[in-house]
Formats: sequence, C-alpha cells, structure tokens
Amino acid sequence: MVFYRLAPLRKARVVARRWFKIERIYTDNNGHFQFTKHFKHKVRINVKFKNDDAVVRCLRGVRVWNTFSPLNKVIGVYSGDKSNITYNFAQYTDKRAKGNQYWVGGTVHNALQEYKDYAPAQGIGLPPGNLSILITNWTTTGDGATPMLEKLSSDNFPSPAITYYVANTPSAIAGGVPVLQTVIGHNIDVIIGYSLDPNLGTSFFSFKSDHLKETTYHELTHAAHYAKLGSAWYTQFLNSEVTAIINNIGSGSSPYGNGGASYSSIIALGESWAYYMGHFMADLRYGVSYSSKANEQGIDYNNNYIPGLSCHLIALENYDPYLINYPFDWIPKGIYYDMIDNRNDATAIPRYVNLTDQVSGYTNQQMFNAFSSGITTLQGYKSNLLSQNNNNQSTQVISLFSQYGY
Repeated sequence: MVFYRLAPLRKARVVARRWFKIERIYTDNNGHFQFTKHFKHKVRINVKFKNDDAVVRCLRGVRVWNTFSPLNKVIGVYSGDKSNITYNFAQYTDKRAKGNQYWVGGTVHNALQEYKDYAPAQGIGLPPGNLSILITNWTTTGDGATPMLEKLSSDNFPSPAITYYVANTPSAIAGGVPVLQTVIGHNIDVIIGYSLDPNLGTSFFSFKSDHLKETTYHELTHAAHYAKLGSAWYTQFLNSEVTAIINNIGSGSSPYGNGGASYSSIIALGESWAYYMGHFMADLRYGVSYSSKANEQGIDYNNNYIPGLSCHLIALENYDPYLINYPFDWIPKGIYYDMIDNRNDATAIPRYVNLTDQVSGYTNQQMFNAFSSGITTLQGYKSNLLSQNNNNQSTQVISLFSQYGY
C-alpha cells in the first residue's frame, strides 16, 4: 500500500494587497508565512510560484500570454483574524481541471527546493539560479525537456521539438507554432509536461507526485550539467537532441534515435546521468513507503520486486542493456547505480538481469566530478572517472561499461 501526505509549499512568494498597501514575503520550509504589516480590513492574498531559484510558468489551453508571468493563484480575500490562514493546492480527477496547474506548479516548485537539499549532500552540482520553468498540459505524456534557451540566449527549438515537448497540437494554440517558438526561445529553460500518461491510467489521480518529481529531478540534472560544463558543451548536447528529434519523427525510436548516429554519444552521456539522478532523488524523497511505481524500458515496477528497494531504485537496478525491442538500450540508465550498489545482478536471487556487476562503493560525488566540458562520450567519461579515482576497481569498471556497450 502507498501512503500519501500533504507537503508544505516551500519558498513561494506570498503577496498581500489592499489598494496601495502591499507586502511581499516568502513561505518557509514548513510552508508558513507571516506578514509584518497590519491589514485591518479585507485583504487579498495570492501565491506566486517564484523566487530567486526559479519562476514557474504555465501553458494551459490557448492562453499563451500566461507564460510571460509566474503561475499565480489568489487563495482568497480575508477579513478579521488573519493569523491562521491555510490553503491546500489539491489534485483533481479531471486532467483538464484548472486547479491541476497549481498542484503541478507547487510540486515542480518544491522539487527544485528538494534538489537544492539533496545535491550538496550527494556532493553534486546545482542548477543555475533564476531558472524559467514551463509546465504544460498540452503534451501526450509526462515528458520534460531542458533546452536552457533563456540562459543560452538561443531560439534553437524547432517545431518538431515544440510539438513533442510543449504542445502536441500547436495549431490549437493562439498564434500556433511561431508564437510558441517565440515564447519558448526567449523565455524558457525547463519544460515539464503534466498531461496524463496513458500508461498510468485514465484518472489524473494516477499521475502521482513521485512521477512528476522524478521527471523534474531529471530535467534539473540537465540544468546542473549546464552549470558545470558550460554553454559550449550544453549547446552541442542540445543541438544533438534537437537533431535526433527531427530525424526520428514518427518512428519507434523517437525522440533519441537508435544510438547509431554521430550525435548519439553525447545524448547517451547526458541522458543516462539525468535518468539516474531522477530516480535516485525520487527514492531519496519517497523511499519504499511513499513511492507508487516507476517505469523504465516499458516495464512497471512496484516496491516488491527487490526487498528493501523502492520502485525507483528497482527501475535502475533492473535496467537491462540487452532488452529486445527496446529502442534506447544504448542509453545506460542503470550503470551509475551499478557503480554504487553491492548487488551483483548475475548472482542475485531472484535474478532479473544477466549483468555481472562486481563494482561497488563509488559515490555520486566521484561520478559527477568525472564529467568534463571536454568529454562527450561514455568512453571518455569512463577513462576520466578511473583516472580521477586511482583506477579504483579498474578491471571491474571496464567490464561493467563493456556490458553496457561502452
């Protein structure tokens, strides 16, 4: 059974306004806020999903103009005693419900605050500040993207990428693709889709917070790579992913391709780490008790496959680089967890994956430090990782990478 609990909205901007009397403050880590000004009469209070870490924007329906401002919710007009105001951003069954944008916005907003907690503890880098995050319910799945276009001052996000990551029917948007390209190209770093994933059921309640957080952690990991590796490396990564999208429209290997193109190597490097950190941080946040289920390689994992592991870690541990008919087996999503755990898949009971994993004890800090702006392949990454760590378990590491195809 999976249990759920209310989470406080952290570091969100709260604005109290009565005519020309205004106060702006932020919630603390417990979701609490307290005004210093005294509002004797009625006062309107609204919450903006913004701070110096990021601003969350929303594309819902045809309202493209809303993306120019932070997601904003008037929580009420209050009079009398204002010392105990509470508000719950609820999730609604109908995925089209307007209220879901606030639940998603709050969940994504909190995910960044959690990333800032987890990353330093793991010894890995943070995303840059002042991110511009777009949530959209126009996608057909809960996919995300991190083009970092505002930071790169770039508009390199062509219509196929718009269609895949932002709006699956852009013609329905007021102004169509040209307007979306203008908005995305000059305004957006991170995109999080929250339309219902058909694999997760028919009710929006099947879209769980750990799924949304896993996607958000994944995309924030790309942003952290941008901060560490710089604009030149990230531009090459972005251009490679855009090219892959264009070249694989409508194919079974959309959006990354089949791994055989010249641009595939940097995609394998960047995406494998992001998929790993997405699941790893989702486990940190939810663990076995609160995780619902995770999906990798088209397989749903619950918390019962491997005792003691959440579904998010099981999705990494059970990643199979030899899975037939899976188009992205060349993206080694499980290799980093295999570097830190002490479980050998080949001898484990029950045995799920035919993978000899004799590596253990590496840390996320060591693995993150091995990324470099001059490295665009997993082979180069492997060499740098070993070089930085005195060739720790060199034979076993080389064998593990070889089994993943590198």
